[in-house]
Amino acid sequence: MRRVLICLAMMCCLVSCSTEPSYAYREPVAGTGWVSGSLVDFGISPVRIAGMVDEVHDGGFESVRSILIVRDGRLVFGEYFHGASKYRAHYVASVTKSVTSILVGVAIDEGKIVGADQRVSDLLPQYADPLAADPAKMDLRLRRLLTMTSGLDWDEETVPYGTVGNACYEMEESLDAPAYVLQRSVTDEPGTRFQYCGGNPALLPAIVETATGRRVDVYADEVLFGPLASRTTPGGPTGTATLTPAVG
Repeated sequence: MRRVLICLAMMCCLVSCSTEPSYAYREPVAGTGWVSGSLVDFGISPVRIAGMVDEVHDGGFESVRSILIVRDGRLVFGEYFHGASKYRAHYVASVTKSVTSILVGVAIDEGKIVGADQRVSDLLPQYADPLAADPAKMDLRLRRLLTMTSGLDWDEETVPYGTVGNACYEMEESLDAPAYVLQRSVTDEPGTRFQYCGGNPALLPAIVETATGRRVDVYADEVLFGPLASRTTPGGPTGTATLTPAVG
């Protein structure tokens, strides 16, 4: 019995050793734009965090490119995966949709846009020609772009991305994305049917720029990213954001 118990104890030791995380926690290096701190100082277990990092490295979460943890204004953890780094821009795709809709909301709050029911033709006078070509588009409202109920003829689902015939791909390849979108015909009465349409949010940056008189990335830094950074930490990072058209 004694030998059996010794064998069981040795097996338990081997199992516990095999599950020990291989990642060793390191406090973020000062000078990244954040005030750094340690996980331990805030009662966060480095062992549990190391287990998470190991899972990401082992391929369990292939889409994860970075993980950062901020507590009380201090960056206590920051790691990058799968070739990503803090020095490389990351393609954020549809995150841009949320950002641009927030900027529209800020512009409305500032009085630069009357409201969500303002006509697109009033917000984009520089595109009067494609809008005037169809009476239905002349009554198209901002709300319909925000809710993807514009009724515009759009297909980015049945044809693969990166292929001619995919409306989103053709928009990105065009010299003037808003003009491409506004030249599409209206196939459904605006507001009657939801259809995923990357062209709707692609009009929002042009609307924001026309209403505010500032480039959308500059405006985003002024009213959104800059204030967010200053509220997160007095030493938090600031700088102009880069917004790319959303796909997917």
